[in-house]
Amino acid sequence: MFKRIAGILLSVLLCCSICGCGAKGPSGKKDTQQEIKVGVLLPDGGNFGMTNAVMLGVQHAAETKALPKPLCIYNVTDVSFDESEPVTVPATETETETTAAVEPESFTLESGEVVVRAVPIPQEAPVRAIGSVAQLLEDKCNVIVAGDPIYDDLTASLAARYPDVIFLQYRGTHSDIKNLQSFTENASEAFYLAGVAAGCEGVKQIGFTARTGDSTEKEWINAFACGVADNNGDAGITVRFIGTDLDLALERTVPQKLVKEDKCGLLAQSVYTALPVSVAASQKKALPSIGFGYDMQADGGSSYLCSVVLDFAVYFEQVFTVLSDGKFKASPYIGGLADGMVTLSELQNAADKTVQTVQKETQAVSAGSRDVFGGFQPAENGYAPNVTLR
Repeated sequence: MFKRIAGILLSVLLCCSICGCGAKGPSGKKDTQQEIKVGVLLPDGGNFGMTNAVMLGVQHAAETKALPKPLCIYNVTDVSFDESEPVTVPATETETETTAAVEPESFTLESGEVVVRAVPIPQEAPVRAIGSVAQLLEDKCNVIVAGDPIYDDLTASLAARYPDVIFLQYRGTHSDIKNLQSFTENASEAFYLAGVAAGCEGVKQIGFTARTGDSTEKEWINAFACGVADNNGDAGITVRFIGTDLDLALERTVPQKLVKEDKCGLLAQSVYTALPVSVAASQKKALPSIGFGYDMQADGGSSYLCSVVLDFAVYFEQVFTVLSDGKFKASPYIGGLADGMVTLSELQNAADKTVQTVQKETQAVSAGSRDVFGGFQPAENGYAPNVTLR
């Protein structure tokens, strides 16, 4: 825990911590790797889902580039701010940690009960983002990673105020600020390949456990559906939503409904925990399953196929390198199959034909000769014709 001094304006702090000793900011020519210190804002406990993937990416990249351990402030959910508000350290001290985020872990007991560890810890009061940035800058962080789209407007405002600080905004919308870069994942290609694998397995009814069905997730589901349709025109996909980003009860009961009520013989997902693949593994006859976020093989049992895997370290290693070389450019970064930020894990328990087809399609997508949405014609609800929503 780091002691904070309330009421000191960041204009003074920045002069001391970032611009002192004649050194330039991360975008200047005099920077070295040792001059980069990273701070991270997360809206939750930092140990599940996309924010966990971002945090792990930052930490792995920092280790690879021999940077100081990133500082992180968790549960930062109050994004209110005023353009004229002075950016100061809050009077109430907030804990800043360097502890690595914990990868979500779940397992199935002999009784069939699924246990999940490393879930977010509820926060009694929301932490203000503007004060959290102040704390990170007081700790001499000159690169701020905003690990959720809720910080988008705030980081744009602060980047304009503090041009010597680099802001990296997950799924940001601002592209005209020289020290602010948006980064995001293109997971559609990997979901298409996951759909290819599912289609090749010859299952007639495929279940898909989804979160909220926002525009990005809808695109992933459609890409998956296209992969299925290209390899099994008779297969249908039933999608059930949990209605939120994380609900441990629903992430177990929804896939159970897909199996029992919708008679699905293969389970896929875009939710963050391994509960759906664990449900598939716990059936009397284990069902094939496809995970998301990290390789969920340990939870998928004897019929597990693969996972759509996110590796944000690919992005952060690149950006830390260009920052240290003084060559930072703020153009938006979209990482996917080509650079390895999103991949399909190695197939397990799949038929030889499935393996061969997925390998062929992976090469085609990577080479640009396969458009995963080529000829796509959605139904009236915006989803692929082979998708049924429950």
